[in-house]
Parts: sequence; structure tokens; C-alpha cells
Amino acid sequence: MIQKIEPYRLMSIYKEVYKYGISVLEEMTDYEILQIREYASNVFIRGQEAAFMLYSAYLNPNNDYLKQIPEEYKNGREIEYIGLNHVNHYYEAFHVLKTIERYFESKQIKEKVEKTSVESQILKKQETKFAEKYYSFFHLMLVHEIRIVKEFGRDNNDHYLKKELIQYGQDNYGTGQGFYRKYLDFYEKWNKKAEIAKDLGRGYKAKIIKISGNDSRVIEKLKEYPN
Repeated sequence: MIQKIEPYRLMSIYKEVYKYGISVLEEMTDYEILQIREYASNVFIRGQEAAFMLYSAYLNPNNDYLKQIPEEYKNGREIEYIGLNHVNHYYEAFHVLKTIERYFESKQIKEKVEKTSVESQILKKQETKFAEKYYSFFHLMLVHEIRIVKEFGRDNNDHYLKKELIQYGQDNYGTGQGFYRKYLDFYEKWNKKAEIAKDLGRGYKAKIIKISGNDSRVIEKLKEYPN
């Protein structure tokens, strides 16, 4: 259900975003965030306009805008104070707008990574399957080259958790124990690109690209490997 934020709460949430940043936005729906963005935009515009007009009045006592200011605020020092206050509102709103912009950018990146993961999972249901070593190499690329997934956990002796790797391979790539064995093998010689390429065999790049769903980042990194 679409939830409209009550006017009296807009300023409160706006202040929280200014103070605590993205963590506040993560608890909100996109529609609620858009309402905060609209509120911040209005504050930004009003602050910008008011600061400009007040500063103009400060520089030019005959400015028409000065007539709108109460008598007790018409001395230069008070006008300057009010102008600076509006400038503060302007920068505060600018900060909130930038925070919201960064939040949506990070959300788009996260959704793209999740989409890539889903596409990889779909591949295991397709008829065309490759040897398990290609999936091991592809996953190591995601960890160490593209850096969009976390490394697997290790035990107290710094060894990979066998069951975890095998289960992950089954769930995401439709592989078996071969995924685990080749993962360890490739990891041990990760910086020896020629050896890895020789192990993968002729035409391995085309297979990795297909597994990745034609991911441009994978294609670019594969250029560093021999054919």
C-alpha cells in the first residue's frame, strides 16, 4: 500500500536524513524517499532564492525586497544573519538531495549484481552445460577480478569449507564436487594466467562469456588472459 508521509513528519525525516544519511533511507520505500526528495528540493529552491534576495537587500537598501522584511530586521546585521540562515538551509537541502542521489545509485548497482546472479542461476537449467572447471574459474573472477561477490568462508586452519563450496556450486551453477576441486586448484595458481588458460583449454573464453551472460566486465578482464 502506497504510504503518503504526513506534512508534519516530512521535516523530521528530512532532518534525520541530513544527520544520519543513507541508513535512514534504507528503512523507507522508494515512494517515501521521493516525497523527502521533493521536500528537500522545495527547501533548496526557497533557500537559494531567499538567500539571494536577502543578500541583495543587504547590499542595496533601496531594494524592493527590503520592504517585505519586518522593521526590527531591517538593520544590516540582522539581514545578514537571516541571509546566512537561508544559506544554511540551502546547503542542508543540497546535502540531503545528494544523499538520496547516492542511495539510488548504490541501489541500482546492487540490483544489477543481483540480476547477474539470477542470470547465472538460470544457466544451470539450460541444456548447454560446461565442465565444472569453467564455473570454478568464473566464480573466482567474480571474487578476485570483478569483486562483486564475497570470498567463501574458511575454518580455523584457514581451509575453505568444502560443504559450503559444493552447496554453492549446486545451488548457483548446477555443479558437483568438481567445482570445489577446481576452485582450490585455480585459487592456488591464480596469478599464473598462462597455466590457468592452458588448464581451461581452447575456446575457454567463449564459454566463460556465455556463463557470465555476456557481462562486459568479464569480457574486459578476459583480455588479460592468453587465448
